[in-house]
Amino acid sequence: DITILLIFTQMEVDMKALYASEKRKMQGISAKEVSETALFNFLQDLRHILLIDLRSKEEFGKFHIRESCHFVLDKTAPATLKELIDTSIASNKKSNPKPGDTIRRLIIVSSGPLKYTEKSVAELLKLVNELQAFSLVGSLKAGIEGFMSKFPYLCVAEECKEAEYGFAQSRFPSIVSEGKLFLGNFLNANADKQLACLGVTSLIGLTPKIIPGLHKKFSYTHVNYNEANKEEASMLDFEWIIATLMEQIAKGEKVMLFCLSGHASAAIAIGYLMKVNKWTVTVASAYVMKMRAETYQFNKELFLQLNKWSCDPEAQSLLY
Repeated sequence: DITILLIFTQMEVDMKALYASEKRKMQGISAKEVSETALFNFLQDLRHILLIDLRSKEEFGKFHIRESCHFVLDKTAPATLKELIDTSIASNKKSNPKPGDTIRRLIIVSSGPLKYTEKSVAELLKLVNELQAFSLVGSLKAGIEGFMSKFPYLCVAEECKEAEYGFAQSRFPSIVSEGKLFLGNFLNANADKQLACLGVTSLIGLTPKIIPGLHKKFSYTHVNYNEANKEEASMLDFEWIIATLMEQIAKGEKVMLFCLSGHASAAIAIGYLMKVNKWTVTVASAYVMKMRAETYQFNKELFLQLNKWSCDPEAQSLLY
């Protein structure tokens, strides 16, 4: 279950030419341009393991994306990159034994354009390709500077205050729909600074009890939902919750969904995507499950209910 995403920041490369030249070696690998938001979400997914920064030591020290490892092409031995990846895989298997929690993405960034014709980059591509472990090569749209401009709180300096570093390392809600919908957890609901950074103004919580204080800071909708009760856990009023969610978004609210396990809120996010994008339950589920680790072992009863809801005549009128 290993998928590594290799991102070259502002890479000067004709992707079609690259794959044509490497066709025999890189069968089945797709090319994609990756947005800053996509990279933000990768960083919130517990399955994301390794981020390698190829810039100079001075640039890295000035600012870098959290959890980055510094690696200099032509100066750092290629074996070191393999060692970094192997160590990350071994460490992750030890700390995350659950299925789906293995390494998923290797992200590589640089300060300026890289050319795959350069010897050092060619060797890097060859080394990563030999691992037989990644399926997508992409380029980050606005480069690392663009990422820092949009998400400065996820970037740190080599010498920064402990509080600033700790905040950058924290897990933020995932962005389901830019500027509209976020998927978080109970801790995120109580993290005022995180929510302020993302501009979240409204919360929909699917929990057994109302969480004190939230209504004083946000537009807060409580959905009485007890996951410990199996009978209750398989019954969500999708139509009402999604209608409420869409009404809030239409008013300009930026909404975060949350629950205790991550399953119920993910189910609502899936239903929302089915509605606005006219996606099937399979497509919407895959999108959300790739975004947040805890949805990997999605509640089967919820999925069956979601599927039934999408096929229900009344639900069809809501969807289409």
